Amino acid sequence: MAGGEFFKEYAIIVLGVATALAAEQAVEWLHWQDQVKAARQAIFREMGATNLNAFARRLAYAPCLEKQAVEAGQILDALEAKRPPGRLTVFHAGAHTLLNESDWQSERAAQSLTHFPRAELAQIGRY
Repeated sequence: MAGGEFFKEYAIIVLGVATALAAEQAVEWLHWQDQVKAARQAIFREMGATNLNAFARRLAYAPCLEKQAVEAGQILDALEAKRPPGRLTVFHAGAHTLLNESDWQSERAAQSLTHFPRAELAQIGRY
């Protein structure tokens, strides 16, 4: 086989391998784009549900917090007037609620989050 023939065969093999690797990378990229889309939808759905639950909980606590504020004001007024203060009937620190993050953790374990754009991932992570 002459030198030119060898390089021709070599170039065909290299081009074939490069094409196969590029096609594999394209398929991998498309796969992760679908995974990121599904992860984004699941995470945003979970965030929406958490926000709705937290809002409902805060609305439910509102009358209690208002009552506490009135009672605290009456206690302060009594103390300033040198009278014995009344008592708080009940004290709630607030309507804290834990965030549901099961979809976030699932996507993290599946390594989908590593394929999100960094800025978007940082913004969701701050939530």
